Amino acid sequence: MKTLHTLFFITFLSINTAVLFAQTWSPVSTGMSLYHVNVLDTFNSGLYAGGRFSSAGGNAANNIAKWDGTTWSAAGSGLGADVFSLAVYNGKLAAGGQGVANWDDINWSSPGVQVGGYAGVVYALAVYNSDLYLGGDFIEAGNRAYTQYIAKWNGDSCFSMGGTGSNSIVDAFAVYNSELFIGGDFTIAGGINANCIAEWNGTTMSAVGTGMNGSSNICTLTVYNSELYAGGTFTNAGGVSANNIAKWNGTNWSAVGGGMNAVVRSLAVYNGELYAGGDFTTADGNPANRIAKWNGSSWSAVGTGTDSTVLALAVYNSDLYVGGAFALAGGVTANYIAKWNTPLGIQNNFINNSINIYPNPTNGRFLIKSNSNEKCILHIIDINGRVVLNQMLFGSSTIDANNLAQGVYNICLISPEERINKRLVIVK
Repeated sequence: MKTLHTLFFITFLSINTAVLFAQTWSPVSTGMSLYHVNVLDTFNSGLYAGGRFSSAGGNAANNIAKWDGTTWSAAGSGLGADVFSLAVYNGKLAAGGQGVANWDDINWSSPGVQVGGYAGVVYALAVYNSDLYLGGDFIEAGNRAYTQYIAKWNGDSCFSMGGTGSNSIVDAFAVYNSELFIGGDFTIAGGINANCIAEWNGTTMSAVGTGMNGSSNICTLTVYNSELYAGGTFTNAGGVSANNIAKWNGTNWSAVGGGMNAVVRSLAVYNGELYAGGDFTTADGNPANRIAKWNGSSWSAVGTGTDSTVLALAVYNSDLYVGGAFALAGGVTANYIAKWNTPLGIQNNFINNSINIYPNPTNGRFLIKSNSNEKCILHIIDINGRVVLNQMLFGSSTIDANNLAQGVYNICLISPEERINKRLVIVK
């Protein structure tokens, strides 16, 4: 009877393997120390995280750090205050916070951009028409007065936009249809009425329809399926009911399903879908803990989500990286940064061609045999997307997973260049 039960169990699990491999949460080493990750961006084959923290992966790192796929490292001596924005400009990584500093992957260099007045903080950076644009909470930039909340930097000097900037904070930029779109909590930009959003063609500012309703804010902008998406805190866009997220097709605003029940703070496109992060706990009325995805017609949850705010999203090495103020992602301890993977199938590479796992099925102890001695990380992931075993491997290794319950698991092997998913069946 035990043999029959085992065969039935393995057959059942084989049929449902695609569900297991479809999606997984995992930590990014040991994450960061307190308090949060505000922004993520890629530069020179690495993923950079900026925020407020003093270590990354157990290594000292002042508010900014680099992830190379296996290890965290500091960006020199780091920065002395929170990092809120990142952008690649003139071959360097520009980091926005109390001004803008430049990193060439070895050293911090000048010239940077100093900002002053109000909070003196740069919340957003973007490159448009070969200039670096700064948005935030400041009254002057680069010693040029009256660059209120927004300015452009050509590598040598700062300039105002539309003469008077905006009348309140700028939080977001995106380039769409060859123009720069600007989001924030302002009602005037470049001297014209523009409720939370405006567009800049390089010389003049214009409104984007009627914008958002009063007491609103746009926190994030991105382009998906040839439309501009805006996330923030609002209930109306261009006269249309829209709960904290809306889209602009170049002419009209429209809702994105039923939207979210709280602020949307970050947007990114991954594997053909739009991901949104923020403070919300529902998307289109269904549970979605601070992160959800949109396939063009409907919203769905991203596993079990996170236990606190998602502030940043970025794609790196075929994974979606998620930063914020959370401790847990998908029930896994993550410490302010985690990654979400939707495998597209097992890749043909040196790991896949040279690796064997046996016995499989196993009672919990098995051998991963490889002809390569390259270092890689092993994740064993359960059917709920939780990493239940995390280990560094060097070539062939015996794995003791006797503490795991009977079931089907995803074995995920990650080297700096590759990721492989294989099925493991444990039968007790």
